[in-house]
Amino acid sequence: MKLPMIVTFRTLTRLARQTTTLFAAAAFFAATGALFANGLFAAEGTAVSAPSIWALSVANVLPLLTSLLTMRLWSEDGNEERMEADLVVPVPERVFAIGRFAASYLAVMMSVALALVVPLFILPCNSPALSSQLSVVRFLPAFAALAVLALPLTAIGSMTGVFFRNAMSAAVASMAMTYALPYAVYRALISWSPAARMKFAESPVIARITDASDGFFSFGAAVVAFAFMISALFAASKALALRRIAGDGRLVLKLSSYAAILSALLSAVLMSALALRLDFMVEWPGAVRTASFSARTREILSEISHPVRISAFMRRESSGFLPVARLLRLVESESRSVAGAGITCEFVDPRWDPNAAVRLVRAGAGEDTIVFSAGRRRIVVPVKDFDESVCASAVQRLSMPAKSETVLFTVGHGEPSIGDYGPSGLGDAARALRQEGYRVGTHHSLTSSVPKDCSVLVIVGARTPFSTAELRDIGLFIAHGGRILVADSGRPDTGIRMILDRIGIVPVAEESEHVGTTDGSDIIVSDFGEHAVSTHLHGSAVLFANGANRYSVPLASAPNQHGFSVSALCPSGKYAFAVAAEKGAALRSDLAIRPARLVAIGDPSFFLNGALHSRANANRDLFLNSIAWLVGMDVSGAVGAPSNVLSVRMDRASRIRFLVYSTVAVPFAVVMFAGLWMIRRRRSFK
Repeated sequence: MKLPMIVTFRTLTRLARQTTTLFAAAAFFAATGALFANGLFAAEGTAVSAPSIWALSVANVLPLLTSLLTMRLWSEDGNEERMEADLVVPVPERVFAIGRFAASYLAVMMSVALALVVPLFILPCNSPALSSQLSVVRFLPAFAALAVLALPLTAIGSMTGVFFRNAMSAAVASMAMTYALPYAVYRALISWSPAARMKFAESPVIARITDASDGFFSFGAAVVAFAFMISALFAASKALALRRIAGDGRLVLKLSSYAAILSALLSAVLMSALALRLDFMVEWPGAVRTASFSARTREILSEISHPVRISAFMRRESSGFLPVARLLRLVESESRSVAGAGITCEFVDPRWDPNAAVRLVRAGAGEDTIVFSAGRRRIVVPVKDFDESVCASAVQRLSMPAKSETVLFTVGHGEPSIGDYGPSGLGDAARALRQEGYRVGTHHSLTSSVPKDCSVLVIVGARTPFSTAELRDIGLFIAHGGRILVADSGRPDTGIRMILDRIGIVPVAEESEHVGTTDGSDIIVSDFGEHAVSTHLHGSAVLFANGANRYSVPLASAPNQHGFSVSALCPSGKYAFAVAAEKGAALRSDLAIRPARLVAIGDPSFFLNGALHSRANANRDLFLNSIAWLVGMDVSGAVGAPSNVLSVRMDRASRIRFLVYSTVAVPFAVVMFAGLWMIRRRRSFK
């Protein structure tokens, strides 16, 4: 057996017998589990993936783990007999440095591998919605990124143990070099350098870990990790040599050793600067093939009748460039696979492509936008709003004639405003409709009747009563084939109940049982009826933020006495939280007759910005599908959330259970198992 392997094996045996290793691993698992659980709950509805959240959780605690595992490699809290015994052995210093580094690195990576128990085994049991996205293959890029990050951290921890005789001093010094110093440099850069503030939206380490977890590896970051690892190991071997010749004089040799250590550090810094200057991205093999699009997106891409060009007008250093670039590459590849007319994607950096940038600016686009163009028609979407569903909607609008449908929101009765983008406004709903190509406006029923060009009238959360004349006007609108979307506020004095009664929808005051909830006051519904609006939402969930205080709606399987056929959209037993009603559907073949339609939702907060902003639920899709069905369009298949959106869908009990398992149960199991193993080994040696 070669000397480095012997040193590695003996060091691993020592680490396994130390109680500090046991408690360091337990603290690592507890902290990682807590950070992962909190990050998972906070990121629900965003485009952050579960592997990225797990990798960031581990990366934040990894400096602590490496510092605790390496602090006793060379020192024993003042007892230097072992250290002196090692130094008198005729073994080169580099063998000691490499062997003990390798042992510590193996211990660190075994701890990181055990931390995968939480996302791969515990999370799927508490969140079935994520089970299909949690596999070993999906977490391999994140594990590889952490393996690269652990190289310099472990090497620096091993190096500091040589310079400090006290184990705790070595741990503190290692934490200062691996955590405090990089953070201080980052804060100083963004505080004093305007250019750095523009370039670094977040910590470079965090940004690279996030990119690598999603399959985009930075060559420059890998070179930096290896450069500092080699520099730290070289410094450790030189420091060992200095300890061997301590007390022998040899001033020139000592000075040359210190100069070599400083030269190694300077070389690592210069090599890192060069690598980051020439940095490029490498994509994890198979990353594109593992992604998927919704049925709605694939259908839209397959029906493109003429070529569409998508231009990403943004800097390549922008924090959102990589997700946008990956999504556009997937869209371009998917359009070719479904035999559509074809989508061409281009990336325009205003610094490197001035001619293309001028062309986009003259077309009305600004920086950090996505420009969709087909012929003379253009659609500009801000990068912050860009995702799969927005991309599909823009392509669909360019492939179809301009829509003439008008959606009007009632005002004058305490309804939320479509110009309000706060949590209680309707700004996101209006913006989503405009992105779909609808004309959006308001209607004050006190001053005029419903306009003839109104395709859908939306009544959301009316608080003050409608007058008799207003109710009569709305009734005439329905009688002449009008289409209405109602979000019931639960107030019986507004007159909305009279409209529902005329259609045959009778609210009831029974509270629904056996429904999911996140905080006890809301309701999560994952069962959908077989209707054009909701049939494609299976596998998703909608959120009624005030659902516990709303009324459910009884159903009728056949046309009622008012001639309306009522269908459940979100059933709950024999009632429903949302229904769709239609009158004259059997006569739709007669083009002279327009069937009246109505969609009723039992919660006015269903369409508010707070609910639509969270893409983890299907509220937005149910809202847009309802508008499309009311207008008379063919409702394309859709999922509850885009494929790149994190949807945990845990109720309160599941969240508490997952948090306890990940932060308490796993560390406790590790401590118990490792403790019993250590006791057994000590008894066997006796």
